[in-house]
Amino acid sequence: MAAKEPKLQGAVEDGKPLLIFIDENDKTGAKAVTLKELNIKIDGVSDDAKVQFLVDEPKGTKNFQVHYAFVGGKVRPLKTLSTFTVHGHARSIRGWRVDFNYVSQKRLHGTEEQTWSTGPSNCGAELRSDIEDRDEKSAFEKAKKLVAGSSLAPRVKVTCARVRCRVVNVNGQLACDFTGEGDDALEDATAKAGWQALCNAISFLVRMKTNKVFLALSPDLQRDATLALEGKRYDYATFEGHGHVTMAVPLGTRVEENVQGVEQWYYRDASGDWKPANDRADAEKKALLNQRVQEEARRIEQHKQFVQAIDADLGESNAAATLTTLPNCFASVDRRLGRGFNAGSFVVLGDALLIVNCLLRRAGCPTHFFVGAPGDTLHELALLCGNGEWVPRTLFDRMTVLYQKCADEERTTNVKAIVRFNQVATEQDLDVELFQVVYNHRCDAKQIGVLREWGGFKTALLGEDST
Repeated sequence: MAAKEPKLQGAVEDGKPLLIFIDENDKTGAKAVTLKELNIKIDGVSDDAKVQFLVDEPKGTKNFQVHYAFVGGKVRPLKTLSTFTVHGHARSIRGWRVDFNYVSQKRLHGTEEQTWSTGPSNCGAELRSDIEDRDEKSAFEKAKKLVAGSSLAPRVKVTCARVRCRVVNVNGQLACDFTGEGDDALEDATAKAGWQALCNAISFLVRMKTNKVFLALSPDLQRDATLALEGKRYDYATFEGHGHVTMAVPLGTRVEENVQGVEQWYYRDASGDWKPANDRADAEKKALLNQRVQEEARRIEQHKQFVQAIDADLGESNAAATLTTLPNCFASVDRRLGRGFNAGSFVVLGDALLIVNCLLRRAGCPTHFFVGAPGDTLHELALLCGNGEWVPRTLFDRMTVLYQKCADEERTTNVKAIVRFNQVATEQDLDVELFQVVYNHRCDAKQIGVLREWGGFKTALLGEDST
């Protein structure tokens, strides 16, 4: 079965025409304008030639990029152009941004299409011949050799490894770290970083998604290279940082490995600047002179006592008493770098929130957040997910469409809309996505079980399902 010809966004036969606004004073726009109206001249093309942008509108995004246009009925490439909302018309073209001076379609000798964009020295150019030859195995092996050790290697636990992908994507991003654990820690980390390097290198293909080299790659490589083009790690959906392989260092200190492979310790002084120290002990001693570091140490100790007291109430330790009020460490919310503790509303939910937080910690949730009540803080407004101002638009739209469908079914099935919504929403992991939006943490299966045992979607509508 022959592969379908890729669609040229902006020059799609029978596509939907976009409105073109010829200048900033144009309030109405038109579906076709002339080169003269756009104040553009093209050698060999009449000034009266009609310009149109016909597209296959993508779903789930308000604006998008176009790479081609019809000029006088013929397809012509242009410098990549994004659609905009102009005078209230979404997905429109600002005519004064149209540029047909796109000259990279051919090499200097003028006979062969250009396959790759130029890039920096760390663009993975050494992988290109294997990628073009569809030798993904060889390209992957070479990509693993483009991996380097991380400057944070001194903080990695024994039997763990942390390495860095040195190849950037086409936008100069994703030179990032990857980790491994266990007997094969270094090999696993290197393989992950090498795969990212390969994906980043592929993003330098000219018009990657329609490039014939890209279309000949395996589905897995196409998927992850597309993520690289979007500026996302291939493992972005499950990536939760490197804390699981990183040793704790004294508060207010950090350690790195310099180019000579020697550990260099630093401490944060009272001004907030990082200053070099002689060694770990020197860094720890000087950091404790900083009053902010001293206060953070007190808060962490209070937090530890608080969680231990909850455990005692649940029969998990020999602690003598359970705290019935929040300790002072929750008094001020500090969300910088996600390391602060946030106070939940214990007026309404009381003991339930104490218990669920304890259970989530036992299930492996990170301790940098404390689950609060909906609307308790600005961050937790998103838990009031019926308001589109507080929830990402794509997630809000999905939940709205689903709830409307469940409400329509209620008329014929007599199953309450919120009950059915909970069933379907959990099947689609919408609760997990919402939790990730609020707390920047993707739950594993055990943590999801705790969430669903102790919580769920509710409606504020009157009736027995209201909250």
